[in-house]
Amino acid sequence: MRTGEPVTLGKTHLAYMLVVLFVVLPGITFLAVGDAVRGFWCERFELPEYGRALGFRVERRAWGVIGGDRQALAITWVDPGGILGQAGVRAGDVPRAYHGVGDLCLAFRSVSAGEPAHLEVTNLGDQPHGQRVWRLVTIPAMRQ
Repeated sequence: MRTGEPVTLGKTHLAYMLVVLFVVLPGITFLAVGDAVRGFWCERFELPEYGRALGFRVERRAWGVIGGDRQALAITWVDPGGILGQAGVRAGDVPRAYHGVGDLCLAFRSVSAGEPAHLEVTNLGDQPHGQRVWRLVTIPAMRQ
């Protein structure tokens, strides 16, 4: 090959390059940022809709931990006559989310689809000396 000549790829090399560009790289990107994107989508778009349907509101609140404060997604208002209120969810409850806020949307999606869901919650006001007391709440399915 002489300097200045264009590089040509064979069909096999071109196929490998296309697979890497359009399959492998998007897959790696999705694995790397997928939870963050799903969490953002859930918090900004899904939770407000579920809140209207199920009778609650959520906001980010300071949550004291050793070494400083961090933000937690807390249920700040609950309609006592709504599904969550009747299930025992209270204002100030912080749902446990093992895989981020998407866990919360998954639970509410189940409830909206006609299946009960379970949430572990702790209340910001019930934490003596920084200890968290978790309780299990069963949210009944929405009637279709």
